[in-house]
Amino acid sequence: MKDKGIGEILLKLIFLNAFVMLMAQVLGVSMIASLCFYLSFVLVAGLWGLTSLNSFTKIDLALVSIAIISLTGLLLSFSKSAGGGFEPFKKYIMFISALMFFVTLYKIKITEDYSRYIHFLNSAAVIVFLIVYFVRGEDNTLYNGILSDYLLFGLDNPNKTAMFLLSIAMMELARVFTVENRFNKTYHLVLFGIAVWFLCETESRNSLLSLIIFVIVILLTYLPLLKEFYKSKTAVLLCVLWPIIFAFGYMAFIDSSFMRDIFSFAVSEGKEIDSRIFIWEKSLELIEANPLFGSYFEMADYVGYTHMHNTHFDIAVSYGLVVLVLVCLILYAILKRFSSMEDPKARFYYFGFCSMLIVGMGESAMFIGGFGIFFFAGSFLLLCKNMSCRQALKGADYE
Repeated sequence: MKDKGIGEILLKLIFLNAFVMLMAQVLGVSMIASLCFYLSFVLVAGLWGLTSLNSFTKIDLALVSIAIISLTGLLLSFSKSAGGGFEPFKKYIMFISALMFFVTLYKIKITEDYSRYIHFLNSAAVIVFLIVYFVRGEDNTLYNGILSDYLLFGLDNPNKTAMFLLSIAMMELARVFTVENRFNKTYHLVLFGIAVWFLCETESRNSLLSLIIFVIVILLTYLPLLKEFYKSKTAVLLCVLWPIIFAFGYMAFIDSSFMRDIFSFAVSEGKEIDSRIFIWEKSLELIEANPLFGSYFEMADYVGYTHMHNTHFDIAVSYGLVVLVLVCLILYAILKRFSSMEDPKARFYYFGFCSMLIVGMGESAMFIGGFGIFFFAGSFLLLCKNMSCRQALKGADYE
């Protein structure tokens, strides 16, 4: 069997595994969800290894450097309280797996049409959510065993649920813009509306804001003066650095009455406007104390959390500033390549991936697992490349 055939099989298995993992969690079949969770690491490592054997590039070197530097930091900060086995290193493995997956999608050559396959899985997820919503009823709002005001669908917190729904909603809307058939447009528009309805019920501010940004950016690209701006180095850099820019801006201005009035719509019981400030201030203290290799094992005792509710702060605190810089360089390379895809319709998927990065302004789940959120984010990269390669695909038909 040719390498490209093996790669195609692995790629499809990865997305199928991610879909089954999420659906098993939603349906309460925890054993299957756990098996899929551990299998995902094997599949990603296998696919990256396959592509790297054929072509080991600078972006692979950056990835390996991240893996080595961050592991060095972990071993230096390792403590007896961390325990043994796989569990203490699970966050690190998820972090490297996410980067490995994105790097693989950056490099891999598309030799067949993945559009229908990915969209079928995505639409099936919406339908499963819809069925579970009515069948399970108020049990969908159970939060740590207690009925809440937030929609969780069996996941452990509403923000994680919201990130999945954000990805699913954006994928459906992207499909509306990339098919020509009116019936298909209507079908995916309805599924988009259902996903947004569920997303709103999670009351996750970060995911809702990211969805709003996604829609606004799409609309702005229809303006002659702005339709190419997203391809510029400035726009790409802004997207890569947005989580850290947002965090510093938030801490600097949130105490002003003007800013509190603007964001008053997002305040609710248990979700205060300054709920992230304490965590981010503690993050800065940890970064200052251990800027080179981070404080992977110390953060839980110092802050009371195992993640910093911001992708960039979490990476810097966990693995150090050198790793954060390397991650940003990888993301910049990925966004620069995918923003320049020839087919203009590819931009709808590109914006989807960017929005998943943007939600990192208030959540860390993109790079620490979140039960496979990075696979859903990666599907946008695959279809972005898929759109621009469609003329070379056998039987390519995007109707």
